[in-house]
Amino acid sequence: MDHFEILPAELIQNILRYLPGRDLLRVSCVSRNFRSVINYAELFRDLCQRTSRDDTGEWTIECRRRPPRLRLGKQHGKEFCSSPSAESDVNWKQIWTDLVNLQSKHRDYVYPLIDRGVYASTTDREDQILANTLHNGSSFWSSIGTTTTTPPECVAYKLVQPVCVVTAVEIFPFKAVSHHGLPTYGPQRVRISVGFSEHAWHYVSDIMVCGNISEAQVFNIAPDIVVGSHIKIELLGRRSIQPADGLYYIVLKQVKAYGIPLGVLDMPVLAELLLKEATSFGCNVLQDKAPEIALQQLESGFSDSLEARTEGKAMLVRFAAIFKRGDYINAAQYTGRSSAGPLLRDMVEYFEILEAEAGDPTHLQYYRSLSETGIRLNENESLALVRESNRTRDYRLLSQYTSQDDVRVTQNISCTERMGDLIVESARSERDGPVRKEMYLAAMRVYYHATTWDKMIDMLLELCYFGVIMNFPNGIQYQFNWPSMLAQVVERHNSRALGLQFAGIIVQHRRVGDEVHRTLGMQLSVKRRPHESWGKAIVRECVETRSAANDVIESLFKN
Repeated sequence: MDHFEILPAELIQNILRYLPGRDLLRVSCVSRNFRSVINYAELFRDLCQRTSRDDTGEWTIECRRRPPRLRLGKQHGKEFCSSPSAESDVNWKQIWTDLVNLQSKHRDYVYPLIDRGVYASTTDREDQILANTLHNGSSFWSSIGTTTTTPPECVAYKLVQPVCVVTAVEIFPFKAVSHHGLPTYGPQRVRISVGFSEHAWHYVSDIMVCGNISEAQVFNIAPDIVVGSHIKIELLGRRSIQPADGLYYIVLKQVKAYGIPLGVLDMPVLAELLLKEATSFGCNVLQDKAPEIALQQLESGFSDSLEARTEGKAMLVRFAAIFKRGDYINAAQYTGRSSAGPLLRDMVEYFEILEAEAGDPTHLQYYRSLSETGIRLNENESLALVRESNRTRDYRLLSQYTSQDDVRVTQNISCTERMGDLIVESARSERDGPVRKEMYLAAMRVYYHATTWDKMIDMLLELCYFGVIMNFPNGIQYQFNWPSMLAQVVERHNSRALGLQFAGIIVQHRRVGDEVHRTLGMQLSVKRRPHESWGKAIVRECVETRSAANDVIESLFKN
């Protein structure tokens, strides 16, 4: 006897609400009775719109226990009120299936979304406009300065299509290498809004903490499925003071948004629901057209990108076959000569292939051959080159690239602060003195080309290249803190003699003033003779300890 047959359908449905979607599909195969009950729309609608805390998490392949959530209607605090389209006759079972498929194949759909900047709440100067954040260069957007940290700022952008699923936003705070202390002018927190105009926002995220580091920081909206044509980023709280005027600023180097333009989503049921949802918020993409016609028009508007993505996937398969059999030279030539090469070299799967084959000493041939085809390694490829050099402890290619003249270096690799950091992290644990020195030299050159002056100076102190520091170009606006640098030398190398050599060079080559001489002398416990100035006392003891300092320098990078 089937005891479920005597239970009301409503009671069975309430029991089944506690099951995840995959288990519901399995139970539906038990009997016709279960199948008819489970096909009841509300069960799968609840799965699509579930707001349980257990479902929070990033929208990634690994989050299979945290499915995407369909956010329909206007957000009020933590809750979402259904819009008219959410209550219409919808195939919720198919919608749920589409969401699961979308999650497992999200890489096939995610594109850069930002089309152009719309407005910024303030702008400090005419050349520091919002459009600068759309390109990876030396330009930036800056707010006006304020006397406190509390005044907020906001920036808004238009997306590439009238209806887009927004999955993540990425911001890159700007680090001012020409300012004393090299401050990074990031916000304390961010909040992201999505809407269908530049002033109406139907989705508002939680407030998220933003680190004050000059790196790309990703803020996920996924697993929520949120649609819109515009995004707004509220920048809440300021962190850094500009030394020149004592005011707080927020400065962004780059802003990106990622997601799914509706024109690339080959899931008609889900796409039609999202299209109707957009219409309920005033988006005029339908304009009395049938949903199928509107979707076809959106797809045709994105046809070039779709064709390029398809070509990139086909190329990826061919590249993987060549690369995995160890034919790195032909793999590089294939990548460099193909018209879809730039697209391939930005794909996540491309770098997964590089990482999967990591550790082979001959693997560096790929980067050398790619460079010989006239291709400049992009930022991610340059980082992959460093990781491979660290694994194999072979820094010849990296040293060759970084030791060339400025023009040749920028033609071969993309030097970034993160690239230098990876080299230094590995150098700290290297026991072989000559190899460690070679790594520090490579890191120093990378920092130089990345205009990260503070870390470049740190490498020069590590290498005891005091003369290079004294000849630091005057055109570069970097303010030296000589007492702090002297303390680093003495502490790092545990040598007063080396500290005296550095102090003596400072006194002889830099006009730093008597007060700095006094500070340096007191740091090193220099004993002055009667009527002797601090500067002369430092130089005298520097000469007396020169041989001891030279011995320390010679021993630093021996085996």
